[in-house]
Amino acid sequence: MPMKSCDRSAAELDLMLGIKLNYLHVLFLQHLALVRRVSEPETQLRNIAQEILSLVVEAVLFKDHLVHSGTSLTWKVVYYGLAAAGVICLSLLQNQYSLEHELAAAPKILRDLGVLVAEIEYGTLVYKEDANYALLAGATETIKNILDNISRSRLDQRRLNVQAPDATAQDDPELGSASWDLWGTGNLQDFDTNFWLMLAEHPLTFNT
Repeated sequence: MPMKSCDRSAAELDLMLGIKLNYLHVLFLQHLALVRRVSEPETQLRNIAQEILSLVVEAVLFKDHLVHSGTSLTWKVVYYGLAAAGVICLSLLQNQYSLEHELAAAPKILRDLGVLVAEIEYGTLVYKEDANYALLAGATETIKNILDNISRSRLDQRRLNVQAPDATAQDDPELGSASWDLWGTGNLQDFDTNFWLMLAEHPLTFNT
């Protein structure tokens, strides 16, 4: 049920939000620990990530009606939202939204990512002097590049170029998969600055 439909006080809504996010994050970590390659998240992990992102975005939009008594909204976005967004971005880059029910969910996923980018980019959520600004700004830039590529219908063609490069491109380390092999053991579970720096090096995130 959307928070705007809940007849609860601001403190109660914040408590409910925290409980739900903690529950989903535990499930998220369980499934994340089971995947063989972080760069290829499985369906259940993607579904959990989508639910977390949707809840975080709803909290951002509903922020004036919440009392963040435990953790701040920015902390929730960093801790829960970026992890979920990271898995979703990896899924988009790997073209994993192919089943009918996943394709139906894709527009909302893109909208949620767009809202998150806008809130961070326009300074309604975090300021330059805040401790988490650099992490959020870097993640935002990468997410925005992915969304821009999708909106221009360039993602499919560029993916084909990466998957079937010519002889020259095969020697290009930026288009190769060697650096992505490092993600096989799930050692970037924190989705911190290093994760977003590595994701930004993927050829499909280049905004050219």
